[in-house]
Amino acid sequence: MSPERPYATSWKEIAAYLGVSVRTAQLWEKERGLPVRRLPGPRGPVSASLEELDAWRAGDRKSVPAEPVAAPPVRHFAPWPWAGAGFAAAVLVVAAVWAVVPRPGEPANWKVTGNTLVVTDTRGREVFSHPFEERLDDYYHRDRQNREHAWIGDLDGDGEKEVVFGLAQSLATIQKSDRVVCYSARGEEKWKFELGAAARRFEEKLRPPYRFRNLAVLPSGNRLVVAATHHTLYASQVALLSPGR
Repeated sequence: MSPERPYATSWKEIAAYLGVSVRTAQLWEKERGLPVRRLPGPRGPVSASLEELDAWRAGDRKSVPAEPVAAPPVRHFAPWPWAGAGFAAAVLVVAAVWAVVPRPGEPANWKVTGNTLVVTDTRGREVFSHPFEERLDDYYHRDRQNREHAWIGDLDGDGEKEVVFGLAQSLATIQKSDRVVCYSARGEEKWKFELGAAARRFEEKLRPPYRFRNLAVLPSGNRLVVAATHHTLYASQVALLSPGR
């Protein structure tokens, strides 16, 4: 704008002279007393003396804020009225289902599926299962009714049944001695016993591995008898285990 012109005669010229937007110039008039003259009438034209604008700007420079930036609108989300009720209803449904769905009973039977021991209750429902890394002997699959390879009962007199399982590996993959494992009624391992110590009363020292053959529980004191044979020379060994092993 030419300095010879003593007045700015519109909001556009006033704003250009001050280097701000028209909206900012109008806010400064309302909030900071920007010297603007208005002619009578609701939409009367405006004007401002450049000398007065310079004086106003010099006196109010420190307090004039930067160009205002519109803040993003704040979005308010009303809470879903059914959220709490829906969650409570879901909890009640789960609780009701849990109450009516029959849960497995105590261990009663066992079988081997693949390399996994599966223990079931009297109604055939799975109580627990345990997979083994070793490849198991095929006789588990040929004769599932052979109970000499596992025993289910209260071995230690604590009122709960235990599952004692004799793990026999396949002859094709056996690398170490077989073992006998005792599980709680919930499938937790309570103890295990590796079969076969080195036998010395032979022409040569018979070192492991030994293969599991069968087991039995003695009626007196519930002690466990486990039989094993040497992997290649078939020398037999018998171990007598106490419930606290």
